[in-house]
Amino acid sequence: MTTWKRCPPNYLPGCQFKHSFDLQSRNEGFVHPVVFRLTSPKSSCTLTKQMKMILRGFGLAYFLAFGLQLTWGASTNSLRVMVELRDGSRVVGTSLDEKYVFHSEILGELKLPLGRIRSLESLPKTNLFKIDTIGGDQLTAVFAMKEIRLETSFGKVSPSVETIRRMLVTPSGPADQTKLGLVALWPGDGNYLDTINGNSAMPVGEVSFNEGIHGQSFSFNGNGAYLRIPANPTCDVGKGEGFTLEGWINPVTLMRNMPVAEYTGNPGSSVSGVQFWISIGGGPGCFYANIVGSDGTGHMMTSSAGLVVANVWQHVALSYDKSSGMAVIYLNGNTVMSKNFDSFTARTDLDLLLGARILFSSASNPSDLFEGRLAEFGIYDRALSADEIQAIYAGAKDGVESAH
Repeated sequence: MTTWKRCPPNYLPGCQFKHSFDLQSRNEGFVHPVVFRLTSPKSSCTLTKQMKMILRGFGLAYFLAFGLQLTWGASTNSLRVMVELRDGSRVVGTSLDEKYVFHSEILGELKLPLGRIRSLESLPKTNLFKIDTIGGDQLTAVFAMKEIRLETSFGKVSPSVETIRRMLVTPSGPADQTKLGLVALWPGDGNYLDTINGNSAMPVGEVSFNEGIHGQSFSFNGNGAYLRIPANPTCDVGKGEGFTLEGWINPVTLMRNMPVAEYTGNPGSSVSGVQFWISIGGGPGCFYANIVGSDGTGHMMTSSAGLVVANVWQHVALSYDKSSGMAVIYLNGNTVMSKNFDSFTARTDLDLLLGARILFSSASNPSDLFEGRLAEFGIYDRALSADEIQAIYAGAKDGVESAH
């Protein structure tokens, strides 16, 4: 039940009640704060409240009886906007526009709140944009604006809409997906986008989407389906101070060797980098990691069997801290095992595969495949602490947006 507060009569204009308030329906991939603002000639306040259902009766007559005006909308400073320009530049910041205005030949003028937009992508050789919304709707339209306005780390910028190739809108804030060191994140929410730096995954085989932790997830059929992320500087985290690979898995079976993530060379080659698997080496439900060094030296660790279970969502993570040499495997926020390998540079300058191994085999016929679902797979350019790993797990367990 939702409880409302009314500004006391002696409050001055601009008084605020700071609470957390998110609006999310079950099929929406992102949670965006929604601000309720009540105004009257004598006072105003901003009320926010956490909720997980579609808006229902909030006793609005109570406020109307006191002559208060109620309005709502998405708070744009709670949204992170990444814009890729046609010249290859990238701009990241918060929007200074509450709405984007478009024109559709079928629907006419459209004023979309930024909080309803998931992504925009320009269509080749036209001035049209494909618009994906957080509710799953898709439409094609042209901007009815000449520019968009952003607040970035280097000031306010206003790129022309003609220069935009693609735009992603994601939550931002203390419990979002922009935590220190997060360089890539593939939620799997109905697309293959990396919501942090735009390194989209390339599906191989029949990768589909199914119910996930928040929204949808990647679904691998165990018969040739996996994701490939081409080698890029952003994901080459081994050269830095350390790294963390983490995400949510829901395996269908544990009776096969299953790669979660693996850096790899060309199909059929023997070149490999960091590897993170389940059910290999130690029996069904075990963990296996090999933090291969830049010189090709392996640094392997294998847990006992029976840790991972089938047909259940579980949070898994692998971290390596170069300064201490410590590698740690986590399951559901708890340390499974740790091992000190001393300090070295991990090899991560290769393609990254999610759900497959193509060493000594081919891209179309991998030697090993993950069967099940994977969601919110992230890469950090540092080793997360045990507390940070626990916070990611606990955030989702409590029904809150994953605290990446």
